[in-house]
Amino acid sequence: MPCSNALAPFVIAALVALGPPPAGAQNNAAPPPAAISHKAKLCQMCHGKKGLPTVKNTPIIAGQHESSLLIALQEYRNGARTDDLMGRIAKNLSDDDMKALAAYFSALPWPAYREPADAASITRFQALDAGKMCTSCHREDFVPSPTFAITSARTCPA
Repeated sequence: MPCSNALAPFVIAALVALGPPPAGAQNNAAPPPAAISHKAKLCQMCHGKKGLPTVKNTPIIAGQHESSLLIALQEYRNGARTDDLMGRIAKNLSDDDMKALAAYFSALPWPAYREPADAASITRFQALDAGKMCTSCHREDFVPSPTFAITSARTCPA
């Protein structure tokens, strides 16, 4: 669950209070196009200024495949993926907004994480005996890779 439902009113209130993001808000990344800058700011409340999560268990959206981001937004809007906050956000996005947000966040650089997986994840991986299945999206040490598509529980066997 990307952001808790309890955060929704605060996220929306913060966006109203903050107004549009300042130029260069992406810290060395190009700012989002003016047409979506306010909507990108909403994404950044949970997914971070560079598309890197600031809220635990929130997907990385920086550097994801544009089509994966677009599909995720469309699925939240039509209810194929469920999350109260993401569903409400996606319902207020036009098709053009979704395309622009997907293009913007996919153009951001993928993070250079080097942290290995925790022991519980490794144990779960070994119990699955599905190493090849997992490493088709995740690196062997469970560090995310830029080819990792945003998935839901329905597409990940783990």
